[in-house]
Amino acid sequence: MKKLKILSILLICTIFAVTATACGNNEEPLNDRPANTEEIIENEDATVESEESSYWDTLGESDFGGYAFRILDANDHPEQWANVPEEEFTGEAINDAMILRNMLIEEKFNIKFEYELITSGGVNTLRRNVQAGDDSHDIVISRAIGGNLENLATGGMLQNLAALPHLSLESPWWSRLMYQNMQFDGKLFFTMGDVMPSIYTGYTAMFYNQQMYQDYGVQDDLYKMVFDGTWTLDVLERITKDVHQDVNMDGIMHAHDDIFGVIIEENTLASNKLAVSAGINLSTVRDGAITVDYNSEYVISRINRLSEVYRTNRTVQRTELGGFHDLINRTFSEGRAMFLVHFLESAMINLRSVEQDYGILPLPKYNEQQESYISFINPWVFSFVGIPLTADAERSAFILEAMAYASYDIVRPQSYDTFLHHKAARNEESARVIDMIIESSYLDLNGVYNWGGSSDILQRAMFQGADIVSNFERSEGRIQTAIDNYIDALD
Repeated sequence: MKKLKILSILLICTIFAVTATACGNNEEPLNDRPANTEEIIENEDATVESEESSYWDTLGESDFGGYAFRILDANDHPEQWANVPEEEFTGEAINDAMILRNMLIEEKFNIKFEYELITSGGVNTLRRNVQAGDDSHDIVISRAIGGNLENLATGGMLQNLAALPHLSLESPWWSRLMYQNMQFDGKLFFTMGDVMPSIYTGYTAMFYNQQMYQDYGVQDDLYKMVFDGTWTLDVLERITKDVHQDVNMDGIMHAHDDIFGVIIEENTLASNKLAVSAGINLSTVRDGAITVDYNSEYVISRINRLSEVYRTNRTVQRTELGGFHDLINRTFSEGRAMFLVHFLESAMINLRSVEQDYGILPLPKYNEQQESYISFINPWVFSFVGIPLTADAERSAFILEAMAYASYDIVRPQSYDTFLHHKAARNEESARVIDMIIESSYLDLNGVYNWGGSSDILQRAMFQGADIVSNFERSEGRIQTAIDNYIDALD
């Protein structure tokens, strides 16, 4: 009977996904928990078993004897990054999918999920527990930066995910590029993937106003260019170079009345995403060493080109209306910016009420010879996962892998296909682009640690026209010292 229950939950999840997708198409919420759930669980025919031959067979069977699997969500903003499902079905697709995922794993492996949400000081709580030898939590969710998981990693508070059994960190339900670029000496202390659907807010994207695009008489089919691999900086510059307009001719670009080709923040997060999109590694791990090199001709030529394109289409971040978000909520939303560089969260938060149609694109490649589009992942989102040092490594890794795989199968169709595709994306081309953005997500060690203020060097060069060579040479010793301190902390 237990196996029938498990298989039946899978069938319910399938039915749920189809139903929720249909509701997503009509932008109507689900009504409630699927009807006659208990009856289906008890009476579903055993032929369902034939449908369940998948990665579960590779992961294997295990019975944890009713163990309470404790998840710490160290999350300052749960209203924006929701990692803890409600106790009951609410009709909200992502929440209900997470509940179904948990039901499946609880039944399949005889565990019970317990969440603890701490909105201030959650990482400090975990640090004190680990130092005291307290195994109060089996996994931790938080952001990668800002004194959170990155400090736990260098403080010896997290286990090395790359060395644990069961975790298949190059599988589609994890971030393959993060696995490849966030390791040093075979060590990886936190990662991200489908296990936390809130991660989708953190992918870099470029939005364009389709009506404004047509009004300026641009003939290029941007989606075709993206799919053909010809969407490049040269194309962006050609399209936007004459759009920038100081409407009231006061010599200052204002969010509330002027017109822009491209709007983008002017912080290190923005310069990192632009650099990565042009094929620049923020750091490189090779032969047991970490290198940050912004003094090569390869990097210099790309940074100078990025500065040429984006500085001619930009505005200062500070406006009299309250900063960059006014450029999203007013300038882009009111049809006075052709392109916006931000994260997918804008589609889900800022732009949902925009009447004009907009498209979603990856950031352009440096040139057509660049192998692929590359999308920087925001390390500030509270969607990364690690395993505390005091947790049972094998058990935590097993359940975390099960959560990730089940999320890929059950939650992604809601958060990704339904929520993103049918609400954030206004057309099928944008939905396909979102696929490409997520598959090309990138984060490396210096994107988290900003050794010696190296990201600030990129920011000043890109947005202020500062000389990258002289600034890097002055900072090179400080950068190397920070890298050495990082390596020492891992020993």
